[in-house]
Amino acid sequence: MSRATQEDWDRYHKELSFGDPHAEEFSCMWSSFCHMIDDVVDKEEIDPVGFVSELIRVIDAFSFNPFYLQHKRELHALIVQSASAFLDSFRWAESGETLQTTHANALRAFYDCVNYQVAYISSGYNFDKMRKLTQKWRDFNWIDVNASGVTAWDERWKKD
Repeated sequence: MSRATQEDWDRYHKELSFGDPHAEEFSCMWSSFCHMIDDVVDKEEIDPVGFVSELIRVIDAFSFNPFYLQHKRELHALIVQSASAFLDSFRWAESGETLQTTHANALRAFYDCVNYQVAYISSGYNFDKMRKLTQKWRDFNWIDVNASGVTAWDERWKKD
């Protein structure tokens, strides 16, 4: 597996959106927001300007993004489920039980299901097209970090 770069992130969102710029914008915002929340929970040093800018981007997307507004019933349900899974992941990570500890990271990354729903919708509800992308991108190494210790995605709001 190769190391994730900003170009990988951009390609990920472009492919998931199947050419719909509003779907791409929503997917990008959603991933960025989830990573930011994860960094806040992990008590990373956050740049306040980047943090507030990201929050405004989220508010804008949920208020005005045409893709989200058209498909909000489908997306909202998964957003709620991903928030619940994220919270459950902390309980599992600290449970002391091997199975739960192992699966805690999968729960923490459940937000990707929102992006895969974006792909399903954007592909015209084509399961095979969505499946091809989920297999490709779930196999990608997103965990690797760069020389400064953060992923390319996290660099936008981390303090120097």
